[in-house]
Amino acid sequence: LAFVNGNNSIELRSGSTTLGILSMGVGSDTTRVKSGANIAGVPLFNNGAGTSTLIFDGYVGSARAISSTGLSVLAVTPQAAGEWQLVSFTNGADVSFDGADVHAAMLFNIAAGSTLRFSTQTGTLTGDVTNAGTLDYSIGNGSASYLVTGLLTNSGLVTLSNPLPVESNVLTVGSYLGAGGTLALNTYLGIDGSP
Repeated sequence: LAFVNGNNSIELRSGSTTLGILSMGVGSDTTRVKSGANIAGVPLFNNGAGTSTLIFDGYVGSARAISSTGLSVLAVTPQAAGEWQLVSFTNGADVSFDGADVHAAMLFNIAAGSTLRFSTQTGTLTGDVTNAGTLDYSIGNGSASYLVTGLLTNSGLVTLSNPLPVESNVLTVGSYLGAGGTLALNTYLGIDGSP
Protein backbone atom coordinates (compact mmCIF):
# COMPACT_ATOMS: atom_id res chain seq x y z
CA LEU A 1 0.00 0.00 0.00
CA ALA A 2 1.66 3.26 -1.11
CA PHE A 3 0.55 6.87 -1.05
CA VAL A 4 2.45 9.14 -3.40
CA ASN A 5 1.73 12.78 -2.48
CA GLY A 6 -0.58 14.81 -0.30
CA ASN A 7 -1.72 14.67 3.29
CA ASN A 8 -3.11 11.18 3.72
CA SER A 9 -4.75 9.28 6.53
CA ILE A 10 -5.34 5.55 6.92
CA GLU A 11 -6.92 3.62 9.77
CA LEU A 12 -6.29 -0.11 10.07
CA ARG A 13 -9.36 -1.29 11.96
CA SER A 14 -10.43 -4.43 13.78
CA GLY A 15 -10.89 -7.29 11.35
CA SER A 16 -8.72 -5.72 8.65
CA THR A 17 -5.66 -7.52 7.27
CA THR A 18 -2.81 -5.52 5.75
CA LEU A 19 -0.12 -7.18 3.62
CA GLY A 20 3.07 -5.67 2.22
CA ILE A 21 4.95 -2.45 2.81
CA LEU A 22 2.91 0.50 3.99
CA SER A 23 4.49 3.68 2.59
CA MET A 24 2.99 7.11 3.25
CA GLY A 25 4.91 9.09 0.59
CA VAL A 26 5.33 12.88 0.58
CA GLY A 27 3.12 14.89 2.90
CA SER A 28 1.87 15.11 6.45
CA ASP A 29 0.23 11.74 6.96
CA THR A 30 -1.36 9.71 9.76
CA THR A 31 -1.45 5.93 10.08
CA ARG A 32 -3.58 4.56 12.91
CA VAL A 33 -3.43 0.86 13.87
CA LYS A 34 -6.49 -0.06 15.94
CA SER A 35 -7.20 -2.96 18.27
CA GLY A 36 -7.94 -6.14 16.33
CA ALA A 37 -6.11 -5.11 13.14
CA ASN A 38 -3.91 -7.80 11.57
CA ILE A 39 -0.54 -6.28 10.59
CA ALA A 40 1.49 -9.51 10.72
CA GLY A 41 2.08 -9.24 6.97
CA VAL A 42 3.50 -5.68 7.06
CA PRO A 43 7.30 -5.86 6.77
CA LEU A 44 7.82 -2.08 6.83
CA PHE A 45 5.91 0.95 8.05
CA ASN A 46 7.58 3.67 5.96
CA ASN A 47 6.86 7.36 6.40
CA GLY A 48 8.25 8.31 3.01
CA ALA A 49 9.48 11.89 2.66
CA GLY A 50 6.89 13.65 4.78
CA THR A 51 6.28 14.45 8.42
CA SER A 52 3.93 11.74 9.53
CA THR A 53 2.49 10.11 12.63
CA LEU A 54 2.11 6.39 13.30
CA ILE A 55 -0.34 5.60 16.12
CA PHE A 56 -0.83 2.21 17.75
CA ASP A 57 -4.29 2.96 19.16
CA GLY A 58 -5.28 0.18 21.54
CA TYR A 59 -3.48 -2.32 19.29
CA VAL A 60 -2.22 -5.45 21.06
CA GLY A 61 0.30 -7.56 19.16
CA SER A 62 3.57 -7.51 17.28
CA ALA A 63 5.01 -5.01 14.82
CA ARG A 64 7.98 -6.01 12.70
CA ALA A 65 9.58 -4.04 9.92
CA ILE A 66 12.56 -4.78 7.64
CA SER A 67 13.92 -2.28 5.14
CA SER A 68 15.01 -3.19 1.64
CA THR A 69 18.65 -2.66 2.65
CA GLY A 70 18.46 -5.52 5.10
CA LEU A 71 18.49 -3.28 8.16
CA SER A 72 15.57 -4.02 10.41
CA VAL A 73 13.85 -0.69 10.96
CA LEU A 74 10.48 0.75 11.78
CA ALA A 75 11.41 3.62 9.51
CA VAL A 76 14.59 4.53 7.72
CA THR A 77 16.81 7.46 8.70
CA PRO A 78 17.06 10.39 8.16
CA GLN A 79 13.66 12.17 8.06
CA ALA A 80 13.72 12.63 4.28
CA ALA A 81 14.32 8.92 3.84
CA GLY A 82 11.39 7.71 5.89
CA GLU A 83 11.70 8.56 9.56
CA TRP A 84 8.40 9.09 11.34
CA GLN A 85 7.83 12.41 13.13
CA LEU A 86 5.94 10.64 15.91
CA VAL A 87 5.25 7.01 16.80
CA SER A 88 2.63 6.87 19.53
CA PHE A 89 1.25 4.08 21.73
CA THR A 90 -2.15 5.01 23.18
CA ASN A 91 -5.39 3.70 24.69
CA GLY A 92 -3.90 0.60 26.31
CA ALA A 93 -1.78 -0.43 23.33
CA ASP A 94 0.61 -3.31 24.08
CA VAL A 95 3.04 -3.56 21.19
CA SER A 96 5.92 -6.01 20.93
CA PHE A 97 8.78 -5.19 18.58
CA ASP A 98 9.99 -8.49 17.14
CA GLY A 99 13.48 -9.26 15.90
CA ALA A 100 16.71 -7.37 16.36
CA ASP A 101 15.14 -4.32 14.73
CA VAL A 102 16.29 -0.71 14.70
CA HIS A 103 13.23 1.55 14.96
CA ALA A 104 13.55 5.22 13.99
CA ALA A 105 11.36 8.22 14.78
CA MET A 106 11.85 11.78 15.94
CA LEU A 107 9.81 10.83 19.03
CA PHE A 108 8.35 7.64 20.47
CA ASN A 109 5.53 8.49 22.87
CA ILE A 110 4.22 5.80 25.23
CA ALA A 111 1.05 7.03 26.92
CA ALA A 112 -0.05 6.05 30.43
CA GLY A 113 -1.63 2.60 30.35
CA SER A 114 0.21 1.58 27.16
CA THR A 115 3.25 -0.67 26.74
CA LEU A 116 6.11 -0.97 24.26
CA ARG A 117 8.07 -4.18 24.75
CA PHE A 118 10.92 -5.99 23.03
CA SER A 119 10.67 -9.72 22.42
CA THR A 120 14.35 -10.38 21.73
CA GLN A 121 17.74 -9.85 23.33
CA THR A 122 18.48 -6.70 21.34
CA GLY A 123 16.57 -3.67 20.16
CA THR A 124 17.27 -0.07 19.21
CA LEU A 125 15.03 2.98 19.32
CA THR A 126 16.65 5.70 17.23
CA GLY A 127 15.28 9.03 18.47
CA ASP A 128 13.80 10.39 21.69
CA VAL A 129 11.39 8.47 23.92
CA THR A 130 8.77 9.94 26.24
CA ASN A 131 7.40 7.21 28.48
CA ALA A 132 4.37 7.65 30.73
CA GLY A 133 3.38 3.97 30.39
CA THR A 134 5.70 0.95 30.31
CA LEU A 135 8.88 0.45 28.30
CA ASP A 136 9.50 -3.25 28.81
CA TYR A 137 12.87 -4.93 28.27
CA SER A 138 12.15 -7.74 30.74
CA ILE A 139 12.67 -10.53 28.18
CA GLY A 140 16.43 -10.06 28.63
CA ASN A 141 18.19 -13.27 29.66
CA GLY A 142 21.32 -11.74 31.16
CA SER A 143 23.14 -11.00 27.91
CA ALA A 144 20.60 -8.59 26.41
CA SER A 145 21.65 -5.20 25.04
CA TYR A 146 19.18 -2.41 24.26
CA LEU A 147 19.72 1.15 23.02
CA VAL A 148 17.82 4.44 22.99
CA THR A 149 19.92 6.88 20.96
CA GLY A 150 18.20 10.07 22.14
CA LEU A 151 16.68 11.40 25.35
CA LEU A 152 14.60 8.94 27.40
CA THR A 153 12.14 10.89 29.57
CA ASN A 154 10.54 8.49 32.03
CA SER A 155 7.44 9.29 34.08
CA GLY A 156 6.20 5.68 33.85
CA LEU A 157 8.03 2.36 34.18
CA VAL A 158 11.17 1.26 32.37
CA THR A 159 11.89 -2.35 33.27
CA LEU A 160 14.80 -4.66 32.65
CA SER A 161 13.68 -6.85 35.54
CA ASN A 162 12.47 -10.38 34.84
CA PRO A 163 11.59 -13.46 36.89
CA LEU A 164 14.98 -15.05 36.19
CA PRO A 165 17.76 -14.10 38.59
CA VAL A 166 19.87 -12.40 35.89
CA GLU A 167 21.62 -9.08 36.35
CA SER A 168 23.68 -8.44 33.21
CA ASN A 169 21.15 -6.91 30.81
CA VAL A 170 22.24 -3.53 29.43
CA LEU A 171 20.17 -0.48 28.46
CA THR A 172 22.19 2.37 26.98
CA VAL A 173 20.56 5.76 26.49
CA GLY A 174 21.79 9.01 24.95
CA SER A 175 20.38 10.90 27.95
CA TYR A 176 17.99 9.98 30.75
CA LEU A 177 15.50 12.24 32.51
CA GLY A 178 13.71 10.69 35.46
CA ALA A 179 10.42 12.57 35.60
CA GLY A 180 9.01 10.73 38.61
CA GLY A 181 9.17 7.38 36.84
CA THR A 182 10.48 4.01 37.96
CA LEU A 183 13.49 2.08 36.64
CA ALA A 184 13.17 -1.61 37.57
CA LEU A 185 16.33 -3.73 37.58
CA ASN A 186 17.45 -7.15 38.77
CA THR A 187 20.35 -6.77 41.15
CA TYR A 188 22.88 -9.09 42.69
CA LEU A 189 24.56 -8.62 46.04
CA GLY A 190 28.00 -10.13 46.30
CA ILE A 191 29.76 -11.35 49.41
CA ASP A 192 31.63 -9.00 51.75
CA GLY A 193 34.61 -7.52 49.98
CA SER A 194 33.11 -7.86 46.49
CA PRO A 195 34.16 -5.21 43.97
